[in-house]
Amino acid sequence: MLFIYIITLMLFTNLLMSQIAEKCFEKGVIKYNTFDYPETIWLLDSAVILNPGYYETFNTHGFAKGYLQDYKDAIVDCYLTNEINPKFRIVYHNRGISKNNNVDRKRAFENWNKALDMNIKDVKVLLGMFCRVDK
Repeated sequence: MLFIYIITLMLFTNLLMSQIAEKCFEKGVIKYNTFDYPETIWLLDSAVILNPGYYETFNTHGFAKGYLQDYKDAIVDCYLTNEINPKFRIVYHNRGISKNNNVDRKRAFENWNKALDMNIKDVKVLLGMFCRVDK
């Protein structure tokens, strides 16, 4: 009986943590949309602690870091996003922007080409602006 109680408690706690993480993420997105990037990062840090498998959190966190010109951390967030969900296509677009801003044009080009191969059409503009290559 104790075993069933412990399992039930663990499942309930897990569910509760996921719901709180979702609320932190939602509030973080609101802060992001109002250009309050430090508050965005704080809220998304909380969401990651509560649910480290929530790849959208890392993606938005990376955007906020990029706007604060913390490109190295933004790149790390892109890699974490990609590690959790390799099929999340927009991450290649985002990582390319951070690589470009971090003056790593070769890697930016590689990421943008990967995004283009995955049908992210907006990346053509970036390739044209920074790489002068049509694909």
